[in-house]
Amino acid sequence: MVNQSDLPFRILVRRYNTSLVYTQMLLPERLLNDREYLEFHRKGLRDGPDAPVVVQLCGNDPETVVRAARQVVDRADAIDLNLGCPQEAAREGHYGGYLLDKKDWALVESIGAHR
Repeated sequence: MVNQSDLPFRILVRRYNTSLVYTQMLLPERLLNDREYLEFHRKGLRDGPDAPVVVQLCGNDPETVVRAARQVVDRADAIDLNLGCPQEAAREGHYGGYLLDKKDWALVESIGAHR
């Protein structure tokens, strides 16, 4: 949920006994290049009232996605590669649900296997 599942929202839904929450879909490039964005989205992870929490990333460049994941993995209970976003921005950026075509399976696999 882009721009919806921030810390206050996650805290709210945890009050209703959810077993797990997700961050909003985060942009790897911004996690790597925008300190304010990184700090805002790290807030509350792991030591906050929204744990356990899964950090959701989008992207199609294995190195960039993995480097961004390393910025938050120490505070996340899991990392998720978004493969469902149908938004126009995801189509234009070739990520989210637009990586589900068979032609992109090797790319998705390489993101998961990239170290």
